[in-house]
This record gives sequence, C-alpha cells and structure tokens, in this order.
Amino acid sequence: MDAFAGSPEMQRDLHEMQRTVHRIRRIDVTLAPEEIRTTVEAAERIRTGTLIKITKIRERLD
Repeated sequence: MDAFAGSPEMQRDLHEMQRTVHRIRRIDVTLAPEEIRTTVEAAERIRTGTLIKITKIRERLD
C-alpha cells in the first residue's frame, strides 16, 4: 500500500465523505452547510492526492 492511500489524512477524508454521503442518502435535514463544505474540501484533497500519484506513476512508466 502506498503512503498516500494509507495516510491518516486520506483515511480521515474518506471517512468524512462516507459519513456525509450516508447522511445525504438518508435525507438528513440536519446536515449543515458547513458540514457539506468540509466534505467538499475532503474530496478536493483526495482528488489532488490521486492526481499527484497518477502523475508519479506515469513518470515512472515513461
């Protein structure tokens, strides 16, 4: 397992996204805008980290 996928930050961000998706599926009316913002920020960190890893893998393959 690479360092990014196993990092505490990645695990925290994934947990944040899963928690919010679960609440949205249940149509949780108590979901505050700040909580949605936190989830969007977590998703952006995951996206950025994933793009960095993909770039590094491509560089190694070239």
